[in-house]
Amino acid sequence: MRDGELLRRRGVAMIEGRLVLGVLVSGRSRLAVESVLVSDAAARALGEELGAAERLGGTIYVCAQEVMNTIAGFDIHRGCLAVAGRGMMWSVPQLVGSVDPRGPSVVVVLEEVNNHDNVGAIARAVAAFGGSGVFMSEGTADPLYRKAIRVSMGAALTVSWARARWAWPGELRRLRGAGYELVGLVTDDAAERIGVYAGGLGERGTRRVALVVGSEGDGLGEKTRALMDRTARVPMGGGVDSLSASMACGIALSRVSEALGLV
Repeated sequence: MRDGELLRRRGVAMIEGRLVLGVLVSGRSRLAVESVLVSDAAARALGEELGAAERLGGTIYVCAQEVMNTIAGFDIHRGCLAVAGRGMMWSVPQLVGSVDPRGPSVVVVLEEVNNHDNVGAIARAVAAFGGSGVFMSEGTADPLYRKAIRVSMGAALTVSWARARWAWPGELRRLRGAGYELVGLVTDDAAERIGVYAGGLGERGTRRVALVVGSEGDGLGEKTRALMDRTARVPMGGGVDSLSASMACGIALSRVSEALGLV
């Protein structure tokens, strides 16, 4: 349950909670259900979801709540756990190749965003605002760790993920080569307001945008920032000079996705 590295080595993800199980077996998930462990009470409430899991090839185990808590090592309040095969993480060409070349697209790039809560919340924002996927540096937190999945309300199971395969940040040039404008989200007053940037997309004829988000502590690295085509900021007042990576990303996604007609 708590050993994320062991889960990754075994090529699986741990799914926690009834709502997330529903996403896993909905047909929208990119992960394949392997097995489900539920308490007696959860089994009675999740008949439809468990039937779908069985049809997808999953094995169902039912036990008393006390037994489940003993297995997990702590209280599983919703009485529902599942193991899913995570498959291979995509490369940038695979991510870009999954996008309709005739339509608009926005992707998110995460540089060293190592907090699972942020990564999970960003996954939910990408799903909500019609994003095509997320491209991550090697140091970005695992989006399929159970906490990230739980925070995303299951959206992490449906979003397309790609991780850098060679020297960072040079691989971002592949996104530019695929027609994406690289836009770094920063806090500098000199950067363009994100609403102004989004409002000008139609006039400039920009149809593909990559929003690049850095860690909360350090922001974008110098080499990454040097690769950006433009920088943008979320305007703030009240003496606040920064937002969480997930909040800033969500606001930027909302503006850009609406301007591109994705929502």
